[in-house]
Amino acid sequence: MRIGILGSGLMGGKLGTIFARAGHEVVFSYAHHEEKLERLAREAGRKARAGTPAEAAQNADALLLAVHWSRVDEVLKQAGDLAGKVIPPGPDDPIKARWMAFNGGAGIHGIDPSEYGSIGHNASHGCVRMRIPDVIELYDQTPVHTPVFVA
Repeated sequence: MRIGILGSGLMGGKLGTIFARAGHEVVFSYAHHEEKLERLAREAGRKARAGTPAEAAQNADALLLAVHWSRVDEVLKQAGDLAGKVIPPGPDDPIKARWMAFNGGAGIHGIDPSEYGSIGHNASHGCVRMRIPDVIELYDQTPVHTPVFVA
């Protein structure tokens, strides 16, 4: 399997290394310094290499989005067209279910059921937090590029 890693922090670096050592082709991308990507690829083994987000996304069977929420729009823009690509969620994914970006980094997303009490409160840097079943339903009914108005 070809896996693109969008983000080179602790999660992206560790999971990318695990994937490469398990025999998958991995492209590490998106770091402050290219040397970090090269080091990660070298340490992960012969199945890994450093690249840009666009290179990580190109021909990938799966993508791991492993960046801070404030960087999501930037890295996705650099990755290019992701139509048809799968970005699987994980148990540590703060988005939990779906992501609909608006307003330069904020977005509409699901949250862990243990946090449902925070809905409607200023708890997530401008994001609109929703129950998981509700955000899945909204996502399925909302075409890409639908305008979002927050009052």
